[in-house]
Amino acid sequence: MVVFEWLIKLFLWTLVIAFGSIFGMLTGFFGELILGTVGYWIGFLIGLYIFIIKCGPLLGLSDVKNINFNQKQPSLLSFLAGLWIGSKFFGNE
Repeated sequence: MVVFEWLIKLFLWTLVIAFGSIFGMLTGFFGELILGTVGYWIGFLIGLYIFIIKCGPLLGLSDVKNINFNQKQPSLLSFLAGLWIGSKFFGNE
């Protein structure tokens, strides 16, 4: 039974890393717009880290009982849209 649990955890980690890489590429794109080539990798790692933290209860990184689902959190999409608009406003013309 322990082997089956490890296979499920491995499958979940693989899914989270795969989807987190997509999210990391999106944030890396915004980082590249703002900071250049180095900003892509900084944004990629930050995006992957955020995705893993958000999926923490699924991966067993935190206790599911202590999560407050009623707490309002700011949207990450609005933050990324603000970064994009800011890069267009302060971009090279």
